[in-house]
Amino acid sequence: AFCSARNIARDKHGFRPTYTGADHGRVRRYWDKLDPDVAIGLDYLRKYRNFCDYDDLLGFDLQVQTQSALTEARDVLRRVGK
Repeated sequence: AFCSARNIARDKHGFRPTYTGADHGRVRRYWDKLDPDVAIGLDYLRKYRNFCDYDDLLGFDLQVQTQSALTEARDVLRRVGK
């Protein structure tokens, strides 16, 4: 969802990515101006991706959270026009 949001912002809205980690915040702020729900969705997905990448123990049901993340990713893709 992040790459699609970045690329659509680039291709359709004039966003200029740096293709570095800084783009996560920049894309989020860019979409916050266009459609705050996209920014909220991107925040949600990144938060749970970071939990899974860096935490040894997860404080949530992974199966339930995976389904929720997939739903959120689909919603972000729909909202950005993918």
